[in-house]
Amino acid sequence: MIIKRKDWNSYLNKKELVKIYGKSQDSYIFALGYMIADLGQYYIFEVVDDVGSLDSYVLYKKTEIEKLVCDDSHTRMFDFYIDYLKKQDEFDRLNLQKAYNDIPQKDIITILKYCCDHGFYVTIAESEDDYEETVKIISVDTQKVLIDQKEYCKDYGLLDEVRSTPIKIANIMTLDIISKENYLYEQYRKQKNS
Repeated sequence: MIIKRKDWNSYLNKKELVKIYGKSQDSYIFALGYMIADLGQYYIFEVVDDVGSLDSYVLYKKTEIEKLVCDDSHTRMFDFYIDYLKKQDEFDRLNLQKAYNDIPQKDIITILKYCCDHGFYVTIAESEDDYEETVKIISVDTQKVLIDQKEYCKDYGLLDEVRSTPIKIANIMTLDIISKENYLYEQYRKQKNS
């Protein structure tokens, strides 16, 4: 069932699994998760992966969301997957929820500053770009985020794609605050630098 935009807030912290369709994505691509926070222009979702385990905490700009869908055959199947994984203690093997709970969630700037201060790698999608970039945040002010992508691009063999220009906060469509992929990459960087 498609959730009417005026009813979106009623799904906050409801543990109702929803499909999140972005305006900039193909019409058949969606993320699956729970709406857990309202930060003014943004929602935060606890997103699951393609087998129902915790994948990430993602901030979505409300204007980037095309539609939210719940209570269909797909979400019901994943309700079972998630419940099963939780009973097996397999839902959050990397303890991402604890890392997320430590982040102050006042607004996007507070989140970006925390990620900067703690050396997190985050994944950002901008309104001007069709792709996501995984970056380390160097500094944050009220307008922009200064980033460093050198190490990440070097490790992934993407040296011709390194970007170091600031990202305007107003252009951020989605932000993977904590994700399995970025968490594992951070652990890799820690052991590589030790």
